Amino acid sequence: MASFTGPNCCLNYSTVDMYLKYELQPTSVRTLVHFYRVTIRSGVITKYDHGSSMANMVAYGQSSPPEYHMPNIPHHLPLLLSYGGGDRLSDVKDVQLLLKDLRNHDADKLVAQLVKEYAHLDFVMGVNAKQVVYDGLIAFFGKHS
Repeated sequence: MASFTGPNCCLNYSTVDMYLKYELQPTSVRTLVHFYRVTIRSGVITKYDHGSSMANMVAYGQSSPPEYHMPNIPHHLPLLLSYGGGDRLSDVKDVQLLLKDLRNHDADKLVAQLVKEYAHLDFVMGVNAKQVVYDGLIAFFGKHS
């Protein structure tokens, strides 16, 4: 799993088997293809590319899938982005591009937290995730509720 998500620093290994047994749901090939096209091939976040101009025309009324315009996220909407330095699914470069798109967001409504030693699964199963991530997340929700 780490070869796909990144090298985890802080996994609670006593819970990994239970988590993998009950929590991970299979994903579709379509989702994986979309992930590849968006992040690896184009670097642009779009709706699903149906693979042909004709199929996209049927789905969207245009030959290519429409882009998601991240700057259109309402500026007053509270956003907390917590990401890991070793995460291969939401890597630092991608999050920095997103933050660039959100540069006009209300400063008091946007928090970006880089946890350098974390990879993807550390956020869910890290032995210190409560202190490193979740306590701040709960405080953020409390401030903006």
